[in-house]
Amino acid sequence: MAAPTIYLVSDMRTVPDSATGGYACITTTTQHQTRNGAEERYHTALAAAARNTQYPLMSAVMMTNDGFVLASQAYEHEVQPEPEPEQGE
Repeated sequence: MAAPTIYLVSDMRTVPDSATGGYACITTTTQHQTRNGAEERYHTALAAAARNTQYPLMSAVMMTNDGFVLASQAYEHEVQPEPEPEQGE
């Protein structure tokens, strides 16, 4: 009997890593029994990536448990520095 197909959706956020002075990637992966459930989660992750400018790079990947990539997309944003607090007189 063949193993059942499990759908995986990973969303990734690139963040500054103060320990190294470089960047790190935070990854969240969810499992889905149906492709429709995976598609819903994948598009929700992409919607968040499209509008979120907190991270310089956000991406999502939808794949199966046998390693077949069904879809992937990334959004790169120019991260704006937070404004300096105004000095009170």
